[in-house]
Amino acid sequence: MSAPQGPGWQQGPDGRWYPPGPQYPTPPQYPPGPGYPVGQQYPGQPYAPPPKSSRNWLIPVLVIVGVIVVSGAAFAWWVATKVGDAVSNVTGGTNLTCPTGAEISQLLGANVKGPTAAPEFFVAAACYYEPATSSDVYEVIIVSGSKLIADDEIASMKSEGLSAGGSPHSISVGEKGLAWAAKTKSSAMAVGDKALVGVEVQGKNSAEIPNQEAAAVAILEKVIH
Repeated sequence: MSAPQGPGWQQGPDGRWYPPGPQYPTPPQYPPGPGYPVGQQYPGQPYAPPPKSSRNWLIPVLVIVGVIVVSGAAFAWWVATKVGDAVSNVTGGTNLTCPTGAEISQLLGANVKGPTAAPEFFVAAACYYEPATSSDVYEVIIVSGSKLIADDEIASMKSEGLSAGGSPHSISVGEKGLAWAAKTKSSAMAVGDKALVGVEVQGKNSAEIPNQEAAAVAILEKVIH
């Protein structure tokens, strides 16, 4: 209506007059926005809260990534352990017991100290002995590996001996036993019941040394398994 028709008539927001009572349209109510009090109508679209900072998702993502990394490392360690044990049980090679430095010194007839055990890989282990003093010159290396690689390793050892000027020949230790001596190194190798084992006696810093083939063979006999 364009004019009141009696007492109690009310003018609505649209400028029209309505009978007594809440009979004219009620304006929509919007949540408060900047500059508008609660319950007051304001032009434009309804107020939308500002988007949350993108940093809010960073913490849970980092937590998830951390769990994956830690779990992955643990899983990798577990796999390496289990696979390593399985391979060594099948192929042998990692059950090398290093003699003491005193035992090696006695067999060598010269002083060495050690052993320093190399990390065990899936199919190989090693023991290293260094000269006991600055006046000693011998180094001893014992390596134990898988029998599956025996033919290749023995062939390589024989080739090295020939190149160094030695005379590789068979020895009565284990299976396929071979030994040789050259100016800077003496070497012996054979296949045992569980592993391929090789011994090298060499001069420190490639120094020339006397023939130590007998010592290399004696050490091989002690450690072969």
